[in-house]
Amino acid sequence: MQKILDSARTEFAERGYGQSSVNTICSNGELSKGILYHYFKDKDALYLACMERCFQALTAYLSRYGTCAGGGVAQRLDAYFSARFRFFHEHPAEEALFFEAVMSPPEPLKQRLAEIRAPFDRLNIEILDSILSEATLRTDVSRQEVIDTFRDYQDFMNARSWAAAGAAIPFAEREQACKKAVLILLYGVMQPGKEQQ
Repeated sequence: MQKILDSARTEFAERGYGQSSVNTICSNGELSKGILYHYFKDKDALYLACMERCFQALTAYLSRYGTCAGGGVAQRLDAYFSARFRFFHEHPAEEALFFEAVMSPPEPLKQRLAEIRAPFDRLNIEILDSILSEATLRTDVSRQEVIDTFRDYQDFMNARSWAAAGAAIPFAEREQACKKAVLILLYGVMQPGKEQQ
């Protein structure tokens, strides 16, 4: 079964769900259609299995390496974004799968993909909420508002990259922009002690 998933992951990562083919998956993986259909009902089931493995691996990696107990806000954000960068750098196929699932999920699979990525989304919120719990926020801003604003900005960055075929904004630059957005949300844009003139 691993051979099937490896071939499918490569095909889905390179061509996306819509352009991928079971025939190509079988051909590239030197698999018979019979063996593929023995384990997976159809292309949808195979795609969802690849996505589930992608999000499970990413979530487990971030749970292990994306948090640090000590340090300030900047250090903890750095640990999180560094872990994300390392994971996708080490697993480029997962980066492509991740962005398709987030930005352009196949319509008939949208609900199931949302369920698959839910633990990842929860972990992101938990990490950011934990970081924010150590910060003193303005009285007119809640942690939830900061989290929602950050998630909106992250969606914007992902959409901007996706619209440009994913290549115009390199992954490292995207991650830096998201990290910077959180720092701007937390500390604003003015130097401490300086007043606007």
